[in-house]
Formats: sequence, C-alpha cells, structure tokens
Amino acid sequence: ADNVDLEHLATITEGYTGADLEAVCREAAMIALREELKPKPVRMEHFLKALKYVQPSLTKEDIERYERLAKELKRMIL
Repeated sequence: ADNVDLEHLATITEGYTGADLEAVCREAAMIALREELKPKPVRMEHFLKALKYVQPSLTKEDIERYERLAKELKRMIL
C-alpha cells in the first residue's frame, strides 16, 4: 500500500531475522484480512499492529556476539 514506510519498518525491526520478518508480514496480512474478510492492501497500521505480536528471535547480545565472531573469522582468514 502507498502508506507503508519501508525505511521506518526497517528501523523498528532491527534485530529481526528473515523468519521474524516473514512472520510480521504474515501477521500484518491476517490483520488486514480480519478487518473486512476480503483481500485488501496491507497498510502501515497493519504492520505496526503485527509488531505487537511478533518479537525478534535474536537479542541485541546475540547480534553483537555474531558480529564479533564475524570480525574474528575475517581476521583469521586475512
């Protein structure tokens, strides 16, 4: 839909995995469908509601640990 702000969604879903983002999109689509029981565009408000139900599966600490590991592996290879 025209009102979906992808940059804002990217900012507020930092730490979400690909599977988490898929779940957010699926939940947003279900919220939109439940409103009228017929297909309609998924709007920004649907994504924001979906984010109340779908939480990231990685913590900030998990992400930092993976980033440190990536740096260490890169240093070992080079």
